[in-house]
Amino acid sequence: MLKEPQIAQSVTHIPWIDIREFPSYAQAVDLCLCPIIKNAQHESGIANKVFQYMWAGRPILASNCKPKQDLINKTNCGEIFLSEDVQDLIDKLVMIKNLPDRGKEMGNNGRRVIEEQYRLKAYGKAFANFITANH
Repeated sequence: MLKEPQIAQSVTHIPWIDIREFPSYAQAVDLCLCPIIKNAQHESGIANKVFQYMWAGRPILASNCKPKQDLINKTNCGEIFLSEDVQDLIDKLVMIKNLPDRGKEMGNNGRRVIEEQYRLKAYGKAFANFITANH
């Protein structure tokens, strides 16, 4: 599908990059997409890319795998579409595109959560408090 003229003129597909290149790619986009099809693996955890997208400060448009959906909804860092529902994906894409201030707010929310909760220093402190409270 990526070779179809209407798509090819608007989409650049890069199947893999070294993680060190990620920041430059993330800064060049308006939103980050995580269209993972629901399956047992993705219903049991959150793909690393979601945290990388949050760190980049970009709004996330993701399919409704439950752990990912719960994180995105809780942190208000993106929008969720129904897995494999192309029209819902399009509708959410258009919405984010038409509300750039909202997209920026979602991206900022994700970045803030990474800095406040998931950075090693903050996470280590929370873990130490947990261990202390349970001994």
